[in-house]
Amino acid sequence: MFDKRTRLSQDVAKKVRATFKDLIFDTIINQRIKLAEGAMQGLPITAYAASSDGAEEYRSLARELLKRESQT
Repeated sequence: MFDKRTRLSQDVAKKVRATFKDLIFDTIINQRIKLAEGAMQGLPITAYAASSDGAEEYRSLARELLKRESQT
């Protein structure tokens, strides 16, 4: 997960994007409390907090993945 507040996350993201270029998805999964809470409960974010920002980020990633898959 990405924590935009830390320099380390920003540096790692920059390095990963430079290394893998077009293989990287545009969607960023940010570090969020609801994601950690759901994991502690053993639940996917879509079950634990379906309307949370974290759940929407994962849905966005899924849409992006399906779009890429349909283009190949």
